[in-house]
Amino acid sequence: MNPFLIHHFLEQSAEFFPNKTAVIHDKTRASYTRINISANNLAKWLIDQGVKGGDRVVYILENSLEYIVSYYGLLNTGSVYVSLS
Repeated sequence: MNPFLIHHFLEQSAEFFPNKTAVIHDKTRASYTRINISANNLAKWLIDQGVKGGDRVVYILENSLEYIVSYYGLLNTGSVYVSLS
């Protein structure tokens, strides 16, 4: 898989560096695999809730592991992340 889209970077990193720490935030550490699995689970849930490609979705989260998982999960659905900044 070529990393043409940002979420492909995460998938590729999870494949090649599964246990490598991807995020350190305060006392939280997460591997590429942990983030990728969580993002895929969230994407499945979003799709089950009716979110589809092209939909615009807003997240209001502070910088955190949950923000990163939410961002990648949303990209995996093909929908559009809307920033409120």
